[in-house]
Amino acid sequence: MENDSASGQDPGHHSTSESLASLSSLHSFPKGQQQQERASPPPNASALQVYGDDSNGSNSTNNSDNNNESSSDSRSSGSNTSNSNTSNSSNDGNSCILAEHNARPVALVLARSPSDRSASSSYKLEVEPNDGDGRTTRDKQQRWGWKAKVLLAALLVVTVAAGAGVQVAMSTTGSGTSGSQTGGDLLTDLSTNSSTPQADSWTTASMNTRTTATVAATTTTTTTTTTTNITTTTTITTTTTTTTITTTTTTTTITTTTTTTTIPTTTTTTTTTTATTTTTTTTTTTTTTTTTTTTTTTTTTTTTTTTTTTIAGTLDCDDPSSRDRFAMGGLTSAATVINCCCDEFYALERVNGSVTLRDSERSLRFGSVTRVDGDILGGAFGEVTSIDFGQLTFVWGTIDFFGHSITSLDFRQLAFIGASAIFQHNRITSVDFGQLTLIGGSLDFNFNSLTSLDMKHLMNVGSANFLANDITAIDFGQLSMVWGLFDIADNPLRVLDFGALRNVGAFLLWAGHQSRVLEGSVIGDLLLRVDDVLERLDFGSGISSVNGNMYFETNSVLSSVDFGSLANVTGDILFDSNDALTSISFGNTSDTSVGGLVYVYANDALTALDFDGMARVGEYVHIKGNTILTSVDFGGLESVGQDIRIDYNANLASINFGGLTRVGRNIIVEGQSALTSLNFGSLTTVPGYISVGLTDALTSVDFGSVTFVNFNINLDYNTGLTSVNFRNITTVFGNIAFTSNAALTSINFGHVNFVSGRIAFQGNSALTSVDCGGLTALCVNNADGIALINCPAEC
Repeated sequence: MENDSASGQDPGHHSTSESLASLSSLHSFPKGQQQQERASPPPNASALQVYGDDSNGSNSTNNSDNNNESSSDSRSSGSNTSNSNTSNSSNDGNSCILAEHNARPVALVLARSPSDRSASSSYKLEVEPNDGDGRTTRDKQQRWGWKAKVLLAALLVVTVAAGAGVQVAMSTTGSGTSGSQTGGDLLTDLSTNSSTPQADSWTTASMNTRTTATVAATTTTTTTTTTTNITTTTTITTTTTTTTITTTTTTTTITTTTTTTTIPTTTTTTTTTTATTTTTTTTTTTTTTTTTTTTTTTTTTTTTTTTTTTIAGTLDCDDPSSRDRFAMGGLTSAATVINCCCDEFYALERVNGSVTLRDSERSLRFGSVTRVDGDILGGAFGEVTSIDFGQLTFVWGTIDFFGHSITSLDFRQLAFIGASAIFQHNRITSVDFGQLTLIGGSLDFNFNSLTSLDMKHLMNVGSANFLANDITAIDFGQLSMVWGLFDIADNPLRVLDFGALRNVGAFLLWAGHQSRVLEGSVIGDLLLRVDDVLERLDFGSGISSVNGNMYFETNSVLSSVDFGSLANVTGDILFDSNDALTSISFGNTSDTSVGGLVYVYANDALTALDFDGMARVGEYVHIKGNTILTSVDFGGLESVGQDIRIDYNANLASINFGGLTRVGRNIIVEGQSALTSLNFGSLTTVPGYISVGLTDALTSVDFGSVTFVNFNINLDYNTGLTSVNFRNITTVFGNIAFTSNAALTSINFGHVNFVSGRIAFQGNSALTSVDCGGLTALCVNNADGIALINCPAEC
């Protein structure tokens, strides 16, 4: 070790504060600078000497002599106040260095150098020549007990220095007092080198250990600091006989990852620094038998891995220098891209802003780009004919290609468009929405040549516009929410399936009319009028109610309408003059309710009408003028609020009232030239009247379970009618009239016991007699002159 000539101190002289500073400096060297190594001891150094500064050399001998004379005092107190050395005042502190001794065996001697200053005392370890038997002349003058304590004190210094890995500084905390050390008194200079102790009569005392460590420099930054605390515990048990030394080495590896983010115009470096704090706890247990010293050496290795992510500026595909910067730097992201496209753009993975095409660009492909946080702008009336979205999954802004020449579009893996997708005035004939699930703004394909539309996985869209295309079929797929307008007007729609659609915030425009769908409800009327292309309409699973009317009028090719999950219509349902309509399904809920009327009129291709799935009709059911209708089945219909009217369906042969139990007013069956039989089924009460007339083929009428009719029963102009059975009717609050039923021969009044009005017979030329069964009536109008049995008096 070299002397510091500037300070005038010997190379081993350091104050405690300087040693602490030295320790702290091990953990924070300037970047790129290594710790300056301390000089290694000469090869022939064989003993450890502890002493003060050079000026105190003469005092060492005096102190040693004085200690011999007062050894009994020093054994008990560790100090000799009678032996003062006033010339030792320049010894400000003590350090531990290696002193050279050549080939001769040496012994370790502890000499005390008292000071006249009350604040502290100092100790020295000196090496004296050996006379061959391991003892010096001075040793022979000392007692064994004193030497043993000196040896153990030295051993304590050496082992603590080696175990804690710190540079030793011994000082007293008061005048003439020594032997107590705190954590702050143990200082270390980390090392990876140690020597094997020489064996002699004082084996432990002749140990030569040097510890040196080099810690890689780290860079302190202003952003992130990670602190790792490593605690080393040293336990020392001191005895006077046997010494066992166990050394455990613990290695801690700390990996520091430094991420550097560079922006070309402004360079910002962010470095993470790992600081290591070592805490040493010393526990000493003293017994009279065994001493165990455990030394733990902690080695800290710091590995620094640097990952650099560069966020570049703008990529300009028309600027060679910009392209070179991206190509040579291997950059995978750009702030923005202008004058797209080029190979450097295809190599990007992310664009943090917008992508703008050059005016002359004819095709766009996204290569490895997966995310664009801005817009994709093709400009108005450009020349783009194709777009390949590649691996793109996310666009935060708008995709705008207004007035280009795109013929087909496949969104592929694109799942999210934060703003709008605008493709108005192109030549698009087909679009595949791929994995697209959400569009925050408008989906705009107005004025294209689309022939079909399948929304697939698309669930939410701000608004959707497909005005004036050639769309013949629309499948709404999983689309459930349209926040604004949905415009599919001016399209030759043949198939319209609303799928899962539940909400249209503004209006659903189709076939020249506007509707609004909200929470599974159409708000307002849903009208399909004068449409010569729509063939099939399916309300799917999303729309459950219509808060208004449903009108299907004069649609020349409409063949089927399926209400799907539609369960409630607050207004009317009207099917009028749909020449191709062959099938009407009133839904699959079996609980559909109609607040107004159901009117099926002049649908010349309709052959069957089944109300299965409909439970209630608030007002009328009117079935009229369907020229080839052959059957009507009320199925699960339970009640009709007002009238059931079935008239002038020329080919209607069968009417089944099914589960119908209540009619609010009247039942009218008229003009069914092909109707052969009529049974009122489970119907029990008719609050109004029953009229069956103008049915040329009707041969029998059975009133079934009807018990009460609150007004008239009229059987008029049924030229084929031969028999009538009133069966379970008991009361009629009105008249019973039989008029112009030329073939009628049999009337059975069953359980009728009261008629509040008249019973009239007129124009029934085949009827010869009637048994009234003793019923009560106002009177009998017997214009036909038939024989009356058990009847009321004639009027």
